[in-house]
Amino acid sequence: MKKLNLFILLTICTITLFASVGSFDTLHSPTGLFTINGDVLWQAVTDSGTSWQWLDKDGGTPIVEIDAVSELVCIGCTNPSRAKLVVVGSVGTDNGAYGFLNSAGEIGTASGSVLTTIFADNRIVGGEFDAVSDERVKEYIHSYDGALEVVSSLNVVGYNKLSKSGGSAGELGLIGQELVKVLPLAVRISPGDVPDGKGGWKEVDDFHQINYQTVFILAVRAIQEQQEQIDKLKGRLEDLERQ
Repeated sequence: MKKLNLFILLTICTITLFASVGSFDTLHSPTGLFTINGDVLWQAVTDSGTSWQWLDKDGGTPIVEIDAVSELVCIGCTNPSRAKLVVVGSVGTDNGAYGFLNSAGEIGTASGSVLTTIFADNRIVGGEFDAVSDERVKEYIHSYDGALEVVSSLNVVGYNKLSKSGGSAGELGLIGQELVKVLPLAVRISPGDVPDGKGGWKEVDDFHQINYQTVFILAVRAIQEQQEQIDKLKGRLEDLERQ
């Protein structure tokens, strides 16, 4: 019943939306064809009685495909199967300041124009967020030493973040201009927007963005190095106690 109600609701929304742009030609059943001015805009997927497509204004490329039985939705693609919601495609837009988790496992903050697939004006909440980390997509793998020294030099600060949408208070983190001096691989420098001192914003070419995933992994390695030092000291202490 829930699936049927969903389909009916989507059909009503489709009819309501396109009523203002043209007259209805046909709405066939069971083929599920819905046309406006001769263009097919809503149709059943070929050889399927459970999937429907919402086409672009020319009746060509599917914008949305819905599988009502498996309860799958695909935007910008067909045959959704990888997840409940699959979105393909992006547009270049200025998102202001934002945070990210990319396919390389990098976490950080950035600002300015970037190709965007999904935009949310507030938090995105989920039980799990995964990033690609398969060994087969990595090369020149090597150990990293000296992490403890780098971590000891980091300057953790509290601050209020400014943004075009009002900013936030009470955050804790690092300063990009300081971090790049001791851990440059964790900092990306690119164009971004900063306050202009006159109540507005201006674009600069040296906007510093921190990859906090790299900092986190560095901290893990620092803990390992510290444990190695502790183990050596424990061994020396045991040797002294045996004397």
